[in-house]
Amino acid sequence: MLRLFIIVAAAGAALIVYMLNRAGRTNICRHEFAVLSEGCSQNILFISDIHKRSVQEKDLLTDDVIDAVLIGGDLTEAGSQTAFINQNLSQLASVGPLYFVWGNNDYQNRKVLQRLFRKYSVTELNNSSVSIGEGCWTLAGIEDRSLQRDNLALALENAASPVVLLSHGPDIKEELHSAYNIKLVLAGHTHGGQIRLGFYAPAPLGGITVEKGVPILISNGYGTTKLPLRLGAPPQLHFIRLTEKKDSA
Repeated sequence: MLRLFIIVAAAGAALIVYMLNRAGRTNICRHEFAVLSEGCSQNILFISDIHKRSVQEKDLLTDDVIDAVLIGGDLTEAGSQTAFINQNLSQLASVGPLYFVWGNNDYQNRKVLQRLFRKYSVTELNNSSVSIGEGCWTLAGIEDRSLQRDNLALALENAASPVVLLSHGPDIKEELHSAYNIKLVLAGHTHGGQIRLGFYAPAPLGGITVEKGVPILISNGYGTTKLPLRLGAPPQLHFIRLTEKKDSA
């Protein structure tokens, strides 16, 4: 019995060490979406659900000039220290201009975040939109839907097509329809389930789906929540190239 207990305990410890290791590694994902007007191309970095993980400089290395860094919410969580948040924003700001939507965990740090946002010239997308790339595209963003702070119609009120929508949660797909001229949705929140045990996981893996003709990129996220562990749902950071839409003829 003692021997069995030792074997089980050793196996459990090894699994925890493995999951800790997995949580500290990043899958660098590269995507291309043909959604822009003729003659336009843009490079963006998309990162979501950083929580309490330090953004690693090596993960941000690229030969491309990044036109926009999109933070898809949950930049922080309860207990996040100001110096830590400052360091992560500093790393991201070194890559390109920052754009942010609120995640459900960010609101409790709102005053700290907004002070740092002024320091790093972060554009908050609070149910609003902004034109990027000399009018090549519009970035729209909604506040957190799970807390019923979202207003998609308001976010798109002054948006000109083509629109890329930044949303913390992927359930915004329920509101999509053709009149909005949304060409791409970027979301996170679910962590890809974070810890997947066989067929069991609290959420689907991240990936690209299509809803009502609109591609939706759902990230596994960069950090972790509650436990600094991952299994079967690797952390992700996304380099995305937006190119001109090809003729359908």
